[in-house]
Amino acid sequence: MSILEPEQAHVWTLPVAENDHEHIQKLAHILCPEEIARLDRLTHEQGKREYQAAHILCRLMLSHFSHVAAVDWRFEKGEHGRPEITDELNPHGLRFNISHTRGLVACALTTKHDIGVDVEWPARANMIETIAEKKFSNPEFSYFKASPLAEQRRVFFSFWTLKEAYIKAIGKGLSEPLDSFAFDLDTLEIAFLRNNGNSDCWGFDLFTPSDDHLCALCVASPADAPQNIKRRHLGWDDLDAP
Repeated sequence: MSILEPEQAHVWTLPVAENDHEHIQKLAHILCPEEIARLDRLTHEQGKREYQAAHILCRLMLSHFSHVAAVDWRFEKGEHGRPEITDELNPHGLRFNISHTRGLVACALTTKHDIGVDVEWPARANMIETIAEKKFSNPEFSYFKASPLAEQRRVFFSFWTLKEAYIKAIGKGLSEPLDSFAFDLDTLEIAFLRNNGNSDCWGFDLFTPSDDHLCALCVASPADAPQNIKRRHLGWDDLDAP
């Protein structure tokens, strides 16, 4: 067991490939019946692998920072339907969030404070300018349009990944308008455009866990709880089997 310090936020990333089936099956027994039922409703094989990998990573990460066995974690829906650890298993107030995209999964963990993580695969086919015009704030869209054409995909997904991490942290999903806040990619600071938040209360990280992926982390960081963000990129051999 490792100690999760109150000022820390940890984010773990794990690649997932077609040939990882054996690794996943070795650990799949730690998933609960609800997770297995959700898995059975998925039809895309790579999507199934990523779903399993994300939930396996989450359980193993939680157990790395506690005395609870990976198979014993149970979750319930909190406000806005966000999954939270059941109270009886969580005396220290662990807060977590998971994300998965093509070829990569992530889990982020802290204590007490809201947290959100998002991973994206920028090579996916998207009409990025159309989406940016509809979803980005005016400052973000202007920054995107002013970027060199060769940089626009990176800029688009940098904004998008940060935005997803934030709305996951606040637990409201897309009910929070994406154009009601704006990011500065140079400082990783957020600005609220409709008096809908306090920029001083949030901290962010944006990085490339692989050559093909972006990861953004958002964690509530009030003045009395500065966050020290710890990144860890794992391989399957790094995961401790229960």
